[in-house]
Amino acid sequence: MKKIYYYLFFILTFYPQLSWAWKAKISVLEAPLYQKSNQNSKIAQYLRKGEEIEVYPKKENKFFWKTIDKNGNDSFILDSHIQVYFNDKREFNFKRKKDNTDYRLEEPLPNKYPFSDDITQRGIFLVGLASPLKSHYPYTKPIAEESFGNHFEMDLIYSKKVEIDKFERSQFGTIFNIGYSSSKFKTLDKYTSNEFTWELGLGPYISYDALRNKSINLSFAFALSIGYIQRVVSISDKKIKDNVRPFTGYNIEPRIMVNYTKKNFFRSMNWLISGQLKTKLPFSLTPSSLPEEFTSLWSHQDSIESGLQNQILISFGISNDF
Repeated sequence: MKKIYYYLFFILTFYPQLSWAWKAKISVLEAPLYQKSNQNSKIAQYLRKGEEIEVYPKKENKFFWKTIDKNGNDSFILDSHIQVYFNDKREFNFKRKKDNTDYRLEEPLPNKYPFSDDITQRGIFLVGLASPLKSHYPYTKPIAEESFGNHFEMDLIYSKKVEIDKFERSQFGTIFNIGYSSSKFKTLDKYTSNEFTWELGLGPYISYDALRNKSINLSFAFALSIGYIQRVVSISDKKIKDNVRPFTGYNIEPRIMVNYTKKNFFRSMNWLISGQLKTKLPFSLTPSSLPEEFTSLWSHQDSIESGLQNQILISFGISNDF
């Protein structure tokens, strides 16, 4: 008899309003019941997806419904965690939101999980300034003054992950570069000459990510650029017809690179600082035709010879992993 009284007391105490409450279904993987209508309050219980509960018809506030936990105490559940059965047209407005409680991974799992990600390619754009190259046409008159301008360069790099690298730190691809520099010379008898040099290069590129985390990346790279060079020599002597002449040739340029990347400075774009040591192997530039006369500053040794030279290039740019 006492058990019946306790049972009636429990019903009258805790269920007076739930007798006309609405039913609701848990719509997320794991929904917490809070002791107060505040997400920072203590959690009284967890409910799993598909379980049904009853909530008071009136929302506690914009985000919470009031219900009871397994012990019969008042508790609160987020509106985004349940689907309420209104039994009217309001049920058509229900939209299932992204489940931020679902920690499970969708199957099938990615290859090589958990060490692999979807990023397999990398693009880099760099603009930089390098030390000048000190080579020039073999003028017939002694040079009194000379001025070598800095070398400007733009690099485009595209690379992909190396499949045989199990740690997925190596990239192999292609580097394309455009360079420009100029120099000026003056003889003792006040003749002047200007040389303008354009370079185009293309070659293989390989890099290794020595340090990599969510915010930065430090990589070392090696590239071998096969270049086409055109140098235009313009002398100030107006008395001759061919005072402007082009010289062309090819060269091979190995380079060692150190790239420091700061990730996601703007959405998925990264900013990058690159330091490069370039070694220009000896090359020769020859004209397409000889001058009509070897007068003024033109020499019978009518070619530009350059020995082994090193350049230091500092570049800034952007990159993107995709």
